[in-house]
Amino acid sequence: MKRISLAAALCVLAAPAVQAEGVYVTAALGQSRVDFGENEFNAGLGSLGINVTSSRVDENDTSYGLNLGYAFNPYLALEMGYVDLGRVSYRGTSNLGALALDIESHGWSASAVGSLPLNEQFSVFGRVGGVNAKVDVSGPGGALSDRSWGALYGVGLDYAFTPSVGIRAEFTRYDSVGDKNKTGEADVDNWSVGVLYRF
Repeated sequence: MKRISLAAALCVLAAPAVQAEGVYVTAALGQSRVDFGENEFNAGLGSLGINVTSSRVDENDTSYGLNLGYAFNPYLALEMGYVDLGRVSYRGTSNLGALALDIESHGWSASAVGSLPLNEQFSVFGRVGGVNAKVDVSGPGGALSDRSWGALYGVGLDYAFTPSVGIRAEFTRYDSVGDKNKTGEADVDNWSVGVLYRF
């Protein structure tokens, strides 16, 4: 009986388990896609007397982010972080000549994260929150910027190698980044993979 009890205790100690609560950090690298609305942008330029004859938009770029989180239990956590969503490049030809704009976005976020453990290693999660994003627009005529709040929401999957170390795959949508009347407004989709460390 003692041998069986000892073996059972060793199995429990050796089995990885997701830490129920505490502080953790994540670092992620991904790919963002900005819903730039090229046709609407061209129409807006047309209303200003700039008639675009051809245009091209590079809507995809590399993204990265860092988050600091606190898990109250296996099901609920709060996270604050920084995200850089990359740059959109707009190139066009108009009655005024060549047009070239670069639009970058980055900001600070806060969100609530709800998780559902599937087993000792895997858990799925969803998040909802807000991002205070700064949008910088630069071109031949100068530069301008805007900072404003927008909503964010996402879903993802965590895998725990140990109680402290894991990996995370996630899709996040950032709504209404930028100011519609100043820098332009767009939704940003972001796919990312990162590491998670629990203290």
